[in-house]
Order: sequence, then C-alpha cells, then structure tokens
Amino acid sequence: MPRATLLDRFFAAAIDALLVAIVVNLLPIWRIFPFWRGSGDDPDFIVFMLLAYHAAFWAWKSTTVGSIICNLRLVRIDGAPLRPVDAIVRALSSVLSGAAFGLGFFTIGVDSNRERQGWHDKIAGTLVVRVPKDWPLP
Repeated sequence: MPRATLLDRFFAAAIDALLVAIVVNLLPIWRIFPFWRGSGDDPDFIVFMLLAYHAAFWAWKSTTVGSIICNLRLVRIDGAPLRPVDAIVRALSSVLSGAAFGLGFFTIGVDSNRERQGWHDKIAGTLVVRVPKDWPLP
C-alpha cells in the first residue's frame, strides 16, 4: 500500500481534532472522569481526549473518523493486526513527537524517510497507508 503523506495525515488529524472539540464543547464529558479536577475547556483536557480518542479508535478499527474520510489506515510494519497495546504506545509516543516542537511529526515529510514514519510510528512499529475508497473496515 502507498504511504500516507504528511498532508494526508494533517487533514485527517484536523478532522479528528474538530470532532473531539465539538464533542467536548457540547457535552460535559469531563464530568465522567473523577480524576479530572479542571473544566472541559482546559487545554490539557482536550489533549487528553484527543489521545484517548485516537488510542480507542486505533485499537478498535485501526483508523479514526478523520482517517476514514481521508482513506487512511494504520498498520503494523510486520503485517500483523494492530493490537491495543500498539495503539496506546503510538498515542502516548505522539506526545513526544509534538513536545519536540512538532519535529517528530515533520519528519514524516522528509524525503529520506521513505516509509513516511513519524517518531511515534517508529516507536510503535506502525505505518499509515492510503487505501482504496471501497476498502472495508476491519
């Protein structure tokens, strides 16, 4: 399968972020987390919800709503099915990719990176691929 470009992944992530922001702003879902002491408009809560959203969708269907719209899927390098632990590791390591001023994400667009992996992909052993429009969900 062809690898997803940085732009493909950016659009999918933007759609996902918009969906999470809408849900967080419309529903008081921050109240169902007893450990959360802030409010729903706290930026840390939005980041927490984005990580939880991505990890849950990747573990469940190897994709997210934004990735479905952009025809992207997450696969393991060795060809085995994506496991929940892979999804969690990838979600948590994406914090590292972003914490370094986004450098871990921008490495996806570097020409020498033929697999188009970000730091979080390398850590989790995953690839993001483009699939045909009629490709079924797992």
